[in-house]
Amino acid sequence: MKMTYVELCQLIESGEQPDKITVDGLEYEWGDGDYIDEDGDDFHNDFDLETLINRSEIIVKENLLTEAERDYLKTVIKPFRYRVNSITKKRVGSVEYIAIDCTAEEFSDEAILPSSPEGTTYKQMEPNKPYTLEELDL
Repeated sequence: MKMTYVELCQLIESGEQPDKITVDGLEYEWGDGDYIDEDGDDFHNDFDLETLINRSEIIVKENLLTEAERDYLKTVIKPFRYRVNSITKKRVGSVEYIAIDCTAEEFSDEAILPSSPEGTTYKQMEPNKPYTLEELDL
């Protein structure tokens, strides 16, 4: 998703800043109250304010999980993380749940987490789409 610098500032003020952004191909990750590149410099050092305000090409990597959801899933998969192929939000009627696929060559295995009413948890994940651990930032 693309947004303007002003929209990004409004999002940050709301407390829902994205984990990562890309500006002119340079990636920045949220940390210590600002976006920082791999060298530890914030993106305000790379661009002057006038350039940022007039820019509408800030690409935001949307957070698919809330911090609480991410922490929960990290804890759940920790003992068998190396076996996880994908994580999928599944919907049956008005109920949704998370399925963790751990299928290997010799067997098929899936962990099912407790269900919740539709639209109450994992809101940014598309139903029935398998996500890798990297896509979910796990």
